Amino acid sequence: MKLLLALLLLPVSLSVSAAMPEVDRYVEAKMADHLIPGLALVVIREGKVVHRRGFGELGTAQPIIIGSLSKAFTATAVMTLVEAGKIDLDAPMQRYLPASTFDDPGMAGVTVRQLLNQTSGLPADAPRADGHDASLAAHVAALRGVRLVSTPGTQHLYSSPNYQLLGRIVEVVSGESFGDYVQRRVLDPLQMTSSSTKGAGNAAPGHNLWWGWAGPSTYRWEPGRLPTASIVASADDLSRFVLWQLGGEPRILSDESRALLHRGVGKSEYFSYAMGWREGTTAGVPSLWHGGAVPSYRGAVVMIPQSRSGVIVLTNMSTMFADHTREIAAGVVASMEQGPRPEGFRPLRQVYALVAVGSLLLLGFAVHGLVRALRQPGGKEKWKIIAFDLLLPLAAIVVAPRIFHVSYRAMWEGAPDITLTVAVAVLLGVVAAVFKLVRRQDTVIGRT
Repeated sequence: MKLLLALLLLPVSLSVSAAMPEVDRYVEAKMADHLIPGLALVVIREGKVVHRRGFGELGTAQPIIIGSLSKAFTATAVMTLVEAGKIDLDAPMQRYLPASTFDDPGMAGVTVRQLLNQTSGLPADAPRADGHDASLAAHVAALRGVRLVSTPGTQHLYSSPNYQLLGRIVEVVSGESFGDYVQRRVLDPLQMTSSSTKGAGNAAPGHNLWWGWAGPSTYRWEPGRLPTASIVASADDLSRFVLWQLGGEPRILSDESRALLHRGVGKSEYFSYAMGWREGTTAGVPSLWHGGAVPSYRGAVVMIPQSRSGVIVLTNMSTMFADHTREIAAGVVASMEQGPRPEGFRPLRQVYALVAVGSLLLLGFAVHGLVRALRQPGGKEKWKIIAFDLLLPLAAIVVAPRIFHVSYRAMWEGAPDITLTVAVAVLLGVVAAVFKLVRRQDTVIGRT
């Protein structure tokens, strides 16, 4: 009896899965091209799951940290409060964040709708609070000194802090933590039982690529970034969310509010940003889509509202060099719609072959320089050794993060192999410079 009841509670749409050998072969080929250790795929047609399969290390029931796919859940949570009359989309956000003060007076005019549509003018590199365990309130407080780069409402600029602010608004208005509210109002009604806003303890192991090898990841789950990056979900659970987005039950929002989530407003070159979704085309087909990436995990979701279809692709690997999940999802959509698959993507195995060769060359030059410093006295004048061999590399290490707006932590988490290679090469260069100075000093003393 209990088994029968459990089966009845499962969405009927998840019980059907047809073989799609051509799609599976395509996915397997792309996994080999992009060095992907594990991938979960779900295909939806006409409001039903027609194919679901795990490849390699990742199954469709295994959750990962879904990155910016979290934004669609944040937008949904905000709209539930709009329908409850607790949030006005066109009210200034500071109506709901009275304790928040910003140095830029333009921030006072940013509305909730502009945050959702990513047209607030907040820069993409707006600061975050330090530490993996920083709270959502701390991340919002870190925005105090931020300066808008465009007039609110005039330009789309994708900036994750928009959704951090939205998450904090949810907390203030609802009186609950963001995670608790999303769990109660979105995840639980959709029976997303393997999803979590409390931690990533049940997530599949994630990977960084170390010179082309799927190795361990240094990334840790960040609780304060739930609204923009840290929700944990499986492909099966995301299929329930997508089915609801495509018009399914339960009634979390009215049809009008659900349609508003999908209406593109923030105009970009190839799409319009809606609310947690991009409205544009995928493989030439009108679609709503979004990607999500954190170090060691990556995902993509495509929805085709006209046919109530969709594709979900999750992987337990991420890299700074390519969006492999978006490419694979587009290829699956092309197969579904019998159109040409996207081309022009360079396989990551080729990219990482170059990374490996470049790393070996860089370390080889560094070792060669150290050996020469140990064997040959004299050489450059003292000031040149200090300026070019010692201070210049150290200055580059200090200045580079400021130029590229990336922290040392982000570099280590996103590209540990390159970061380690450069660090070792610089260290060897500094040691060589010190030996040059010591040998030169000894040589000068010997001459006198």
